[in-house]
Amino acid sequence: MTPDRDCRPVAAELYFLPVHTRMLLKFEAETVEYVTCAWCRITVEGRDGRRASGWGETPLSVTWVWPSDRPYEERHQALQKCCHAG
Repeated sequence: MTPDRDCRPVAAELYFLPVHTRMLLKFEAETVEYVTCAWCRITVEGRDGRRASGWGETPLSVTWVWPSDRPYEERHQALQKCCHAG
C-alpha cells in the first residue's frame, strides 16, 4: 500500500439487473421496454486489515448514451462489455 492511501481495493463484483419499464419510453426514433442497471460491489482493505464493502449503480441507457441506427441489442451488449473492460 502506498503511503498516500488509507485503503486499497481488494475485490470487485459486477452484476447486471434488467429493469422493465411500466410503459414504453420513446427516445427519438427508438422505443425502449427495458434498461439494464450495472451494479458494482467494491471491497477495500485498510492498513489495519479491516475490510469494508460498498455498492455503486448506473443505468446503461443505450438510446441516451449511444444514439445510432445500429441495432439496440448490439449497442446494449457493447456497453456491458465496456463495464467488464474497466
